[in-house]
Amino acid sequence: MAEAWTSTFLYSSLVEEKIRPDSIDEVERAELPDTDQEPTLHEIIKSMRIHGPCGVFNYSSPCMLAGVCTKRYPRPFLAEISIYEEGFG
Repeated sequence: MAEAWTSTFLYSSLVEEKIRPDSIDEVERAELPDTDQEPTLHEIIKSMRIHGPCGVFNYSSPCMLAGVCTKRYPRPFLAEISIYEEGFG
């Protein structure tokens, strides 16, 4: 069985109950799904959840507006995730 990492699971988790710092790893992961084990999920994540390149590397990226990334990338590295009322980051 694949890890519990699907858009539906993530969405329902966020809507039905707030994610706590100690449970983020259960709904969010940093690595791409394996292309052999989860090819469809791999393509979805690759096309919908990966940002870049933009900025000086690609000024014609869809996220760019007046020479600035509208998604605020690049962002500084965070050693820990902070949880806010409107989400986490």
